[in-house]
Amino acid sequence: MPSTNTHKTKALLIDLDDCLYRNETMPKLVKEYIQKYMMDLGIPEAEVADRCAALYLKYGTTLAGLVTSGYKICYDDWHSKVHAPLDYQTMLHPDVLVREILCSIDLPKYILTNADSSHARKCLDRIGIRDCFEAVFDFEWAQSTGKEQGALSEEFPVLCKPQPKIYELALKAINCKAEEVIFMDDSIRNVASAHNELGMLTVLVGRDGPVPGADVCIPTFHQLPNALPSLFTPKQQQQQQQPSSSGPSHQTTSGMAWPGKAGHDNPLLLSQQQRQQASSMAHPRPSHSQPMLLPSQQLVLRGAGGAGPGLSSGGSGSTLGGGTRRSALQLLVQRVAKPSSSG
Repeated sequence: MPSTNTHKTKALLIDLDDCLYRNETMPKLVKEYIQKYMMDLGIPEAEVADRCAALYLKYGTTLAGLVTSGYKICYDDWHSKVHAPLDYQTMLHPDVLVREILCSIDLPKYILTNADSSHARKCLDRIGIRDCFEAVFDFEWAQSTGKEQGALSEEFPVLCKPQPKIYELALKAINCKAEEVIFMDDSIRNVASAHNELGMLTVLVGRDGPVPGADVCIPTFHQLPNALPSLFTPKQQQQQQQPSSSGPSHQTTSGMAWPGKAGHDNPLLLSQQQRQQASSMAHPRPSHSQPMLLPSQQLVLRGAGGAGPGLSSGGSGSTLGGGTRRSALQLLVQRVAKPSSSG
């Protein structure tokens, strides 16, 4: 196994679609909408599928390929036709385990996506994790920042992953060096670019691996605690391991940072079977007055019938200190990933 030492890690940079969540219907619909848009541009229907795939593979996104090929496209119009029609309410649902994993990592976290801001916001809201992130680096951010920094050109009129420049600008925005950031994505080429061109520690989501350019491979984001347990080491132990380390200063562009919401009223649900296994959990909301810290190093498990296996009950819930939190989270990962025979 490659080195996965995370003691120098100061931040996480995470992709959104097909990384933090999976939905089989959504990418199929997006592909259909993109191909319809291409036909509206005058591209023959018989050529659309092959050209769509070719542009995506060569330029990072089909949109980037079309613009580079000379098509005049209004970005707002594109996104209104490609993402806006999606039924987010039906296709996406809150994920209790993803939220718990994110809240258990005592580091600032950022989204880096090729998607537009509206799509990113809707997805994060539906999953129930929008307030887990300090900022979102989306399509609009990439184009405006790319223009300001002189990163856009005739060769690259659209800035997107896997272009190395987009990672450089994201690192600059969070004031971190490449070796201080873990990058997670479902795309092999995106991960390889970040790893090979900048030297970031990378996690490929959606594969068992090994894959060139990926330091770690996991089938789903749910397996992260088992793959990189050092990320979940209590903060006190991290400070003992690196007493002179200091975190990055977080400077986010106005409009990028998302303040914490007043809470999520909707129940955080997985599938019905997973819901029964995971029970109903209360999740601490990240404190945005202190963006690098979680409000506590405690995990509260609420259960109508008492504590879960191996947990002692106290009052209305079971409280776990920082040293026990990781093992409890791993237990939850195992219970959700491997349904019990009685389920």
